[in-house]
Amino acid sequence: MRQDIFKVTTYEGQKHFIQYFQDLIHYMKETGGIPFHHSDDAVFAKYCPDEFYWYYSQMERYGFKEKLLIPDNKIFRYPPYHITECRLCPRDVFGTVGYSVYGDKFMLYIPDKMVIIENKQVAETYRQQFQFDWKRSQPMPVIPVLYEREKKRRDADKRR
Repeated sequence: MRQDIFKVTTYEGQKHFIQYFQDLIHYMKETGGIPFHHSDDAVFAKYCPDEFYWYYSQMERYGFKEKLLIPDNKIFRYPPYHITECRLCPRDVFGTVGYSVYGDKFMLYIPDKMVIIENKQVAETYRQQFQFDWKRSQPMPVIPVLYEREKKRRDADKRR
């Protein structure tokens, strides 16, 4: 007899980022919850610039918030300050696999693949881990926001 304790969804291929970002936006629309991300944003911004821009444009449109930990050796700021509270996590505890926690979902980002585990206990465990790391991380210095530059560029392209 088999009884699964969690649901697993894997996103692969060209569209895997947009599916994940759509899932995050859906979660925030439905619950008003704040997702926690423990990842290297520079990778996302380079790998899927259109999808990354879409995600933050939706965050801005709906007034959503999130928390983000990035490695302290990679100072990079894509999201606007009014959307994302960001801290620099010591690189020795950062790891090589990014993750997000939102609702009852825990997402692992492995290059070219995202695995989402839907289980309340797993999500709560990693939410606690995120909070632990958050408390030991430093606020990010104020630096230029790449989203704002990208937004101006795209708006100028539309006017042409």
